Amino acid sequence: LEIVLTTLSNQYFSDPLLQDVDIIRQYGELPELNCFPIHLNQALFNILENAVQAVKVVALDNVKPQINLKTHYSKSSSLIQVEIKDNGPGILPENLPQIFNPFFTTRPVGEGKGLGLSISHQIIVEQHGGHLSCQSEFGKGSCFVVELPC
Repeated sequence: LEIVLTTLSNQYFSDPLLQDVDIIRQYGELPELNCFPIHLNQALFNILENAVQAVKVVALDNVKPQINLKTHYSKSSSLIQVEIKDNGPGILPENLPQIFNPFFTTRPVGEGKGLGLSISHQIIVEQHGGHLSCQSEFGKGSCFVVELPC
């Protein structure tokens, strides 16, 4: 996650609206993961990029933007869990079932291609045998959970 955050900070955090983003890290001990690291970093980058765009919206409303990052390992299920939660505007309930579809976007025309979450889903689910889910409450933010077998 730190590599992804560094890449994002070079790209986004120079924006005055994003300079005060609180990034709260709660990293647990994780075992080694047999994965395609470049692809997995791309998947996490896409999810985090959406979180950054979401908190930018609340920053416009003078709300302190916040992104929570949490990692956890469950020995009983042999799963690594990565949680990315933001306090952005959330996703409308009718849009939630479509967010992993290719070319679906909630952004205005010209501001997004609608491929980021679709690609993340493909990398996590198809390439790594994991699971990607999203819980969102409109007006309160979204939480993406990545689960990867190890």
